[in-house]
Order: sequence, then C-alpha cells, then structure tokens
Amino acid sequence: AAPAGTPSTEDPMQPRAPGNHTSSRAPGRSRSSPVAGNRTQPAPVPGEPSPVKNGGNKTAGGNVSAQGNCLCLFDIDRTLTGRQGDTCGGSNSVVGGVWDPAYGGGTLTLSALGRAGVSSTFCGACKLGVISAGSGGGGDMRGRICGGVLGGRAGCSWSGPGASSPLIVGCHDSHKAACAHGIRAWYKHRGTYIPRSNVFHFDDKASSVSSFHGSGMNAIQISCSSRSGHTGGCGGTPGEVSRKHGVHHC
Repeated sequence: AAPAGTPSTEDPMQPRAPGNHTSSRAPGRSRSSPVAGNRTQPAPVPGEPSPVKNGGNKTAGGNVSAQGNCLCLFDIDRTLTGRQGDTCGGSNSVVGGVWDPAYGGGTLTLSALGRAGVSSTFCGACKLGVISAGSGGGGDMRGRICGGVLGGRAGCSWSGPGASSPLIVGCHDSHKAACAHGIRAWYKHRGTYIPRSNVFHFDDKASSVSSFHGSGMNAIQISCSSRSGHTGGCGGTPGEVSRKHGVHHC
C-alpha cells in the first residue's frame, strides 16, 4: 500500500478490470445468463450523439471498453473560426448572414480547420467536444459548428461548464482542463471510457493550453502561423491537429 499522504495517480473514471469478487450467492447456485436478443436498448435522447458510435465501443458484456477510445476537444474562437470577414488568402470561408459575436463581432468566418471539418484529421476516429470561453454565438453559428464543423457527431445540445453535453461554452481559459474532465465523465456515463492520455484539446490561446499541465491530458496550441496579439488570427489548420502527447505551445 502507498504511504499515507501519497497522492494517487489512478484515474477514478477507469473501469475496474475483471477480478475475484466475493459473492453472497449460496454455494452451488449459478447466475443465469441473459437470453440473446432480449436486451432492450435505451431510447436515443434528441440532440445527443449515439453512445457507441465514432470511436466509442462496448465489450460484448456491456462493460465500458478503453481500447482505441480517444477524445478531441476544440476551442471555437480563432480555432474553428478566424478573423471575421478575412479569407486569409482563400484558406478561410466567410459564412454570409451568420453573426459571430467574438472579439467585437462580424460575419462568421470558418478557419481552414473549420472549413475542412475536424473529421479531416485523426479526430475522425475519435469522440468530439467543444470547450469555449465564449458564448458560441447564436443558434445559426452554433448550428454551423455542431452540424457542419463537427458533422453532428457530438450532437447539437449546448451546455455551460457543468458539462451536461460535450459542447461547452462559458468555460474560463484557466478551467478548461476541468471542463475536459467533465466531458470525459459525460461520455463515460454513456458507455465510453476515454483514458486521460487519449484526450487532445486544441486551442489558440496559451493560457487555455497551460491549464492542462498536470492533468494527464494533452493540449496543443494552434493558429501558430497567424496571430493577433494573444489570440489566433486566421485560426487553426488541419495540419496543426496532431496526436501529440503533452502540453505544447506555439
């Protein structure tokens, strides 16, 4: 046993491995096996993604499986978007008629990453989520993000920092690692355990990336080639979305 006062590195979300457990059943009695095909599945909740699609799997017995599960999390402003109205030499896409309130406001402009969609990267095989300090805009902008950029794979139900969905807005930069844990818990509750080492957050701000130090999760600063003070300029590119482990700044 670890000495008293020694911090545990165990992930409290990790499913327990099969082992020997005591049982109150009488000797000689065996547990009956369920009849194949008689299990009922819970009805899908509108606005939520499927609990077992897109990188999340269950074992045949219904237990949560950690094999191959990964989670990609994205900031919105100057990560999935760029400076409003600036095509950045043609790499970004102006979405006419959709208002983006960030940094003074203007017409929503998707970054090269937002334009290509996150499934153009390794994240196409992972669960998805959003962690933004901003509001995510109005219904039109949020719809473009969840339905277009994320391809509907994280649903289109939005949440505050309490993580009642994987699309979080209003999460302060210094709290983004905590919000990421909340999204992990959301997916685990729905049948997909994701190890901390398989969580990747992408953000244009150094302060947001720094919040992941010591979390066991990974964070990568993007929009590195185009800056506007402490924020990104043109936003992220698909090439910046890589499966790096650790915390990385521009």
